[in-house]
Amino acid sequence: MSSASDMDSTSQMENADGTNWQEETYQKIKSMMEKYLPELNALYQKIASKVQQSHSSSATMVKGVRVTGDSTTEAAAAEIGDLIEMMQNLVTKVGHLAGKVSSLERLDSAVMEFEAITSRGRSEEHCSFRA
Repeated sequence: MSSASDMDSTSQMENADGTNWQEETYQKIKSMMEKYLPELNALYQKIASKVQQSHSSSATMVKGVRVTGDSTTEAAAAEIGDLIEMMQNLVTKVGHLAGKVSSLERLDSAVMEFEAITSRGRSEEHCSFRA
């Protein structure tokens, strides 16, 4: 016989149509992770590589500006420096996002492990009631 608190916790997990919102949310997150993680990692690697290349060429250009003293070149170098800073910020943000995706993967593993444990527990309970 189930208690009122068991019914409450079950009803809190279900939507009005009877679907489990936690499972639905989990499946959506998992689907998004599988769909976007490879692309996100590839984008992160590509951006990081381009930022590194830009940083190297920008440093060479800035050294040239100091030698020539050309104001047009100085302005271009300043813009390039700003763009490099923006790209570095973007790479950092993408890196943080990739870290969060990695955390979701660990959460996914933990949920699967929990589900396996609880399903084993339910089947053991079911067997003990028959005995």
